[in-house]
Amino acid sequence: MLNLGRDRPERDGHGRRVVAHSDAAVFEEALRLALEATRNDFVRWETDGAGERKFGDEFSLNPAQVAHLSDSWKLAYLARLVGTLGLYWGLNTGRSAGPLGEPRSDQRGTLRTLLQDRASGT
Repeated sequence: MLNLGRDRPERDGHGRRVVAHSDAAVFEEALRLALEATRNDFVRWETDGAGERKFGDEFSLNPAQVAHLSDSWKLAYLARLVGTLGLYWGLNTGRSAGPLGEPRSDQRGTLRTLLQDRASGT
């Protein structure tokens, strides 16, 4: 069974992040790391709407079209998908104020909040 507890990543004595116990915290930490790893590729997709101007939104490309993208555009496309996951989970994705990959101040309607509410029975 999925553990959706409210545990959050913490920092160890060296300032490194240590994932706490819940599956949700593990998912969130993995998503945060993916956002950080694809930051420059996300910027490529987003800069002046380059990705959407060239290909449409991230849901417009089919697998055959993705297969024909250059490696750099595939990374930009992947970064945009990761950004979408982060946005709907409730993390800062580079579009709003706050550290990349950290929870947004407004959590209304995010998957993170909905799952936490469900887990707590509210």
